[in-house]
Amino acid sequence: MPGKLRQRNRGGEGLAREAGGSSSLPLLETAAYEAGFRGAWHLQAELEAQGYLEAPVLEQWGLVANALARHAKESPDKIQPILNLYKHPEGRIRFFAPATLSLVMPDSPHSVLELLRPLAADRDRRVAEAVQAFGIRPQAEILGAEVVSCLFPWVQDPSPFVRRAAMEGTRPRGIWVKHLRWAVENPASLVPLLDELRFEDHRFVANALGNAMNDISKSHPHLVLDLFRRWIAEERTGELLGHISKKGTRGLIKEGHPGALHLFGLKELRVEANAIILSDLPARPNKKVQFQIELKNLGESGSGKLVYEIQTPGKVDGRPRRKRYHGKTIELPESIPVTAQCHERLFDTQAAPLIDGACRILIFLNGKNVAEVPFELVR
Repeated sequence: MPGKLRQRNRGGEGLAREAGGSSSLPLLETAAYEAGFRGAWHLQAELEAQGYLEAPVLEQWGLVANALARHAKESPDKIQPILNLYKHPEGRIRFFAPATLSLVMPDSPHSVLELLRPLAADRDRRVAEAVQAFGIRPQAEILGAEVVSCLFPWVQDPSPFVRRAAMEGTRPRGIWVKHLRWAVENPASLVPLLDELRFEDHRFVANALGNAMNDISKSHPHLVLDLFRRWIAEERTGELLGHISKKGTRGLIKEGHPGALHLFGLKELRVEANAIILSDLPARPNKKVQFQIELKNLGESGSGKLVYEIQTPGKVDGRPRRKRYHGKTIELPESIPVTAQCHERLFDTQAAPLIDGACRILIFLNGKNVAEVPFELVR
């Protein structure tokens, strides 16, 4: 589930799975009736009969969008009720407009995009996620690479929310949405959008561009590195280009890709390394593991990007669970030991509970494995 929508515990906006006592269905039913959806006065009963209150959150959203689409099609003008719904003062109601529009006009992707663009300027983060995921992305699946030319005016829009929607809606992989197969296989199709946003000065949009570049790097690292080299070499550069390049190459840096390391002036270093566990052992689920690494540079001074991988037992012998983390960038003077401390929580979830047994932390410096330290995990 998307972080922008679920993290209400941080004081922000969000949408979570609804139960009986906190359901927004009465508000939604009233809003749909006032917007002109024919038959909407039975919307709450209809959704509850379909198991809305017992369904997972993504399924709840789908049930609402499909119900609204059915009632919109029964209305004299199937589009106007959706546009009226979008005028509702509550973001959690406007949230359903993009998906409903996509469902009502499945054979008219160009028209859907034209209607979506004003909605994309909504500053509510919930609506922003709905526009890109349930509005733009279905049209991108239908149109394929043709959607790039349709969205080019979006990335030139004065609103950062519109620019960000175009980028997020065409991310090859995404996190909680289906992959765009054409974009995964041929991400060069996205270069016009990527190029246009290289001078981006709004962090909300810059994050989307960096995430898209990171998606592309998983299967086409040289395309990403070539773009960043060209952008960095230009006489004019955006103030957030450094942020975008770090975000867009984070997967490559974790893997120790030589081209990504070179992009940031990181070279292979010759070091002595020793690591120890500082926290109490055995390690426990949902507790932090703290460790220390001492590095002594045996060659010329230089910078070292620290990445570490925590391996815990997997369900199959010989196939541990692996989780890599970005550490610090450390300045390593010649022959002088430098110490760094790191800590990570061993998250234990109902979906993926931790398994007792031997674990280890692998420590990488500029892509090279320089040390490892074992520890035991006991539930």
